[in-house]
Amino acid sequence: MGTREGQVGIRPVVLTGVTKEMRISYDEIFGPATVIHVVDSVDEAVTPANDTPYGLTAGVITENLATGLEVARRLRTGVVHVNDQSIADEPQAPFGGVKSSGYGRFGGQAGAEAFTDTRWITAQTSGHAHYPI
Repeated sequence: MGTREGQVGIRPVVLTGVTKEMRISYDEIFGPATVIHVVDSVDEAVTPANDTPYGLTAGVITENLATGLEVARRLRTGVVHVNDQSIADEPQAPFGGVKSSGYGRFGGQAGAEAFTDTRWITAQTSGHAHYPI
């Protein structure tokens, strides 16, 4: 478990040896922690990543950009960062999760639409509308 460091925060934690039965393996982590799984193939990495009720963000670090983009397409998350940090969210980009992560979208047009009900109002500038009988 992380320890408090001074007045400002918690020391980051890197976990290994985590099994799928452990809550940390399938729950969302909101803090400076990560789980490292050593795998032998892309399939071995993608399967447990998608085997969770959550899907807010993911990160793929790779030497091969094409492979990274292919892995990103297979991950069921709202955002995937390839060779980038998860804090590089752009204000115009829609941010939000899939499955049980997040609520709607924030940022960009999608963010505005998440908090907007489209309505249509018409008005005659003078008199009343005349309907044919």
